[in-house]
Amino acid sequence: DVHTEIALADGHQSYNSPWLDDEARTYSLGVEDTWKPGKSTEVAVGYRRDRHEFDQSQGYTSSADTAVMALPITTSPDANNWQVTVQQDLGATPGTGDPVVRAGIGRKTRFPGIKDVYSYKLGTAIPNPALGPEQALNREVGVSGRLGTVSYDAALFWDSIDNAITSVTLLPTSICGTTATACSQNQNIATATNNGLDLGLKMPLAENWLGTLNYSYLNRTLGTSGLVPTGTPTNRGEASVTWFASEALEVAADL
Repeated sequence: DVHTEIALADGHQSYNSPWLDDEARTYSLGVEDTWKPGKSTEVAVGYRRDRHEFDQSQGYTSSADTAVMALPITTSPDANNWQVTVQQDLGATPGTGDPVVRAGIGRKTRFPGIKDVYSYKLGTAIPNPALGPEQALNREVGVSGRLGTVSYDAALFWDSIDNAITSVTLLPTSICGTTATACSQNQNIATATNNGLDLGLKMPLAENWLGTLNYSYLNRTLGTSGLVPTGTPTNRGEASVTWFASEALEVAADL
């Protein structure tokens, strides 16, 4: 991951700033196996090892943006990620549209990227070189199938996120800038949780016409007193209609 940037001369300054260069790299090695103990049962197991490294990060020495300095770099610990899913077809003949139930659990790691750690966000944020990775334990149970010509899918999920990465609003300080009303910084906070459900329907409306309905409910908590999650709606719905005009043309309307 390579990011380079420059601030060109404009109304804010009469000169081009020096180039800033940030570099990071991620290595991943994974393996996955699917086991079928019976004609109607499928078990999938996966494991991945990740390593994330920042090679270089630069910032300006002052608000004049005339000289470049190296920013501190921290090394994130390697991450072990895994996932186990089980799927059971409840129909007498697998694959005929009878209900299929599933359950899964997995441990996933998200390493903060260059933008998460070092971006000033056009002067509204301050970097956090100490920002570490977040790890989530994801759980889901669901069912899918068909009722006549209608296909359906429903799922319940619950995620626990350790060291969750969240943008935290800071009160005005000298590091934010004396004229700033406030600024933000990405920080690791206590264990956050996401839980909710997803519902989906697909149904033919007429020949060459397909309708879909989707609904999601999401409840988020950040696990730290005084912090409120933003930017993610509690309820989300989507409806669409697709017309398959020919083998080469589809026309869709989405709401």
